[in-house]
Amino acid sequence: MVSGVCLSLRAQLGLKNHYGFIPDTVTILLEPGYKIGKSSPLLARITDKEIQALREKFGGVKEEKPKKIKR
Repeated sequence: MVSGVCLSLRAQLGLKNHYGFIPDTVTILLEPGYKIGKSSPLLARITDKEIQALREKFGGVKEEKPKKIKR
């Protein structure tokens, strides 16, 4: 299964959807002067409010620091 980010990036680069193998050796995929298609954001913007909601939902329980005993 291919993610939406991969599909969008492939479309912007003009690559076919079946491209995606990991080669044994690194090669130049796009030659100098290659014309890239229309660009668009790959990921959605996450607001501070959404980040806080995710922290509250998935942040777990914070441990309290042990109290120091005075001697």
